[in-house]
Amino acid sequence: MAAAKPAGLESRISDLVVESRIEAAWDPEAEQTTQIRTAVGVSARRRRLKSEETWKRKRILGRGAYGTVWLEECIASSGPRHGESDLRAIKEIHKRPHVSTSEFHRELEAIAKFSHDRFAHCFVRSLGWFQNDESLFITMEYLKYGDLQQYLTNPFPEPEARQISLQVVEALQLMHESGFAHRDLKPGNILVFQKGPAWWVKIADFGISKRGVEASTVLRTMEIGTRGFMAPEILGLYCPDDFDEEAFEADEAAHDALAYTPVVDLWALGEITHRMLTQKPAFETRGRLWSYVTKGTAFPASELQAVGTSAQGISFIQEAMAASPRKRLTAVTAMSHDWLENHEFLDETRSRSSAER
Repeated sequence: MAAAKPAGLESRISDLVVESRIEAAWDPEAEQTTQIRTAVGVSARRRRLKSEETWKRKRILGRGAYGTVWLEECIASSGPRHGESDLRAIKEIHKRPHVSTSEFHRELEAIAKFSHDRFAHCFVRSLGWFQNDESLFITMEYLKYGDLQQYLTNPFPEPEARQISLQVVEALQLMHESGFAHRDLKPGNILVFQKGPAWWVKIADFGISKRGVEASTVLRTMEIGTRGFMAPEILGLYCPDDFDEEAFEADEAAHDALAYTPVVDLWALGEITHRMLTQKPAFETRGRLWSYVTKGTAFPASELQAVGTSAQGISFIQEAMAASPRKRLTAVTAMSHDWLENHEFLDETRSRSSAER
């Protein structure tokens, strides 16, 4: 396809986004997608060969504020598929008047960036995107084991919770180093590629991720994410040492610079790890969170202690969920935390990462 800038998206769209666009159309009456694939032939003239595929919607995999994810099955193809899966996920995002085109561009840029082969071990891979007047469609690899949320019916053994936390930290480090933050990290956005006891998870859903000019760039000036996993500064809660009312009133950017940095993802990971180990949130009520952040009360470690969590594990969660974003773990410092650094699974993860690249 020609690399023309698609209608409805920013004119200054990145090359990554343009190159990941596919030739496809959605038929709502038949509930199926028709996709045209182009391949280079092996003849002397190396002609470009086109084939047509038909993908039928099977069922809903998930719903959210930013779209609906469906399972699709390839039911017909006029050309060879070379062993590719006949199942894929497709996310449909309805275009709404109050959603700017930059919102779509942001997600597409993040997905295109982290669908490169060298990131395949950490992120759900995109298979391309297309759009019509009403919706944006993003096709993705389908992971049959679902998301982490469905496995939280029982507490995780600490070694398994550590495996998953390590892999998420590795993914966050890659994102943050590239100038992206996820901003809606939760069990529902952590997909399972391989079930335990040797877990392998991948990060998905970059719907509210944002790329900044540099890693410390302000992320956004509105409340974003999923309650229960939001860092306190997103909710407007600040430590006394961080809160300067006069400065915040005089300069809104001063407030935003503190509230929307990439370490919001580390808070979310701390909460996820706490729930994996205890099946409970770290803070049962908003009042307890308020007291922890604004009054300096101790981090509530009793639930972790009750299930026998190691001192290193408790330390990791406490530091990931430090009340002040300035004192919180970053993805880099989290990777070198004793709870993760001294774990035998680290070498396996790094070996897997190298093999995938």
